[in-house]
Amino acid sequence: MEPTIVYPARLVRTLDPANPTAQAVAVRGTRIRAVGSVAELMGYTGAVLDERYADAVLVPGFVEAHSHAGSGNVWTSTYVGLVDRIAPDGRRWPGCRSIEDVIARLSAAEAELGDPGAPLRAWGLDPIYFPGERFGAAELDRVSGTRPVHITHSSGHVVTINSAGLRACGIDAGTTVTGVSKDESGQPTGVLLEFAAMALAAPLVEGASLLSVNPEALAAFGQDGVNTGTTTLTDLGSRLLMEDAGVGFFRTHVGEEFPARLNVFHFGVGVGKVGLSLAEAAQRLVKLRALSTDKLRFGNVKLMLDGSIQGFTARLLEPGY
Repeated sequence: MEPTIVYPARLVRTLDPANPTAQAVAVRGTRIRAVGSVAELMGYTGAVLDERYADAVLVPGFVEAHSHAGSGNVWTSTYVGLVDRIAPDGRRWPGCRSIEDVIARLSAAEAELGDPGAPLRAWGLDPIYFPGERFGAAELDRVSGTRPVHITHSSGHVVTINSAGLRACGIDAGTTVTGVSKDESGQPTGVLLEFAAMALAAPLVEGASLLSVNPEALAAFGQDGVNTGTTTLTDLGSRLLMEDAGVGFFRTHVGEEFPARLNVFHFGVGVGKVGLSLAEAAQRLVKLRALSTDKLRFGNVKLMLDGSIQGFTARLLEPGY
């Protein structure tokens, strides 16, 4: 029988209201068996004391249920969200508490870009915190009238670009793609709602979207988990699992040294693009489960019906479904 290892700590936070704190944690194999006082846990047969965490505060690992491995890409862009954030490299980004803060943050970033033709990329905006205030191309034009500026909203389902971005992407009054927001005169406002419209501005963020992932982005994603105390991460919507190279990518880069567990969900759209029927894709996911490890899990699928609740693109009002 495997020994029971007892880890005493300065404090154990259980998050259980009935027993909120403890002195130690008992682990056998890969399972936490009990929390309690050192004396009672050492009462287990063959218990061994390990004091490596004696000066630490222990908390349960957090399970992150909806993110994307490609979100590691966002840290190559400028953060303009409301709350303070810590980047994977440890840099603290103060939140932007107003539209003026957003404009100032973007203007400072624009001044640091050397290539005058390179787009300025930013992320994290959520206009829900600025009710009654407009934020579109006209406002972003204050940052630059010549350089494309592209902001991905925190929901990932909306982007805002400036007038230079509209011109670079060929978006004008004649664009009929659903989701291209227009004003009373029929001119684009710079707000692009959902994937069909957002795809028009994709050239401005090529290789840096939430659904594209590379070794650097995956490493940043894992470090983000470390920084937030998250021990199980979820890539809720990967388009890589229908191809052997994509599966190989995750198996290569999520090994014993990866700092969290990762559950990769297949994004259940566009199956036909890889030449598989829905039934064939489902069977492939079942077979992929056999490749799962303690650190890496395959075999789940994400089905998305409409849009974002916080971005107001989900059909919660009439006509609904």
